[in-house]
Amino acid sequence: MQVKVLKKSEPCYPLCIKDNPEYLDIHYIGELSNMNNRSVVIVGSRECTEYGIKVTRDLVNYLVKNKIVIITGLASGIDSCASRSALEYDGITVGF
Repeated sequence: MQVKVLKKSEPCYPLCIKDNPEYLDIHYIGELSNMNNRSVVIVGSRECTEYGIKVTRDLVNYLVKNKIVIITGLASGIDSCASRSALEYDGITVGF
């Protein structure tokens, strides 16, 4: 898989972060068209409990069934559980 770069000046750069000077170019793998779908951001504890993992997996399963993209920060714990679950349930996940 090739890492691509989305410049902040490009029209498809996410509007929700475009005006924030802290955000620069986005490096990504996959298709940017996924960013235009309905989505939910899931973040949580890096030291999560078994209960937190179960709730995350159940929530992601429901969201994927409803064709909602899962966005995470890719951190260990709940974030990575959400991304892995989305892939396991044949959904789409985006990591920042």
